[in-house]
Amino acid sequence: MKQTTLFETPPRPGKALARKRGPETSKLAADAIAPKLGPLQRAALKLVIANPGSTQAELAMIEYEDLESRGAATSYYDSRRIGRRLPELEALGLVKRLPAQECSVTRRPAHEWAPTEKGKAAR
Repeated sequence: MKQTTLFETPPRPGKALARKRGPETSKLAADAIAPKLGPLQRAALKLVIANPGSTQAELAMIEYEDLESRGAATSYYDSRRIGRRLPELEALGLVKRLPAQECSVTRRPAHEWAPTEKGKAAR
């Protein structure tokens, strides 16, 4: 039996990536993203470890600015890329949600995120 690594586990244990009764396009999108989840989750965890106490939008802006500085950024800023991974990492016990504070990007209240001890060890 092959032992799976932390990032080969389902993104949210017990949850499917697409609803059974959802549209076919959602199922196709879920199939397309499944092989990329491990690297996306690792990238999100790395951002949280390096920037504890940041909101989803702040983490996404940090990632975008880093990609832009390396000439690898897309033409737009997308907070969902990181934001969708945070609840998955929370379900795996790698990050924890902190109380809401004003986000420096959106200027609205938003939860901050921090790594757990398990998350720091999973690097």
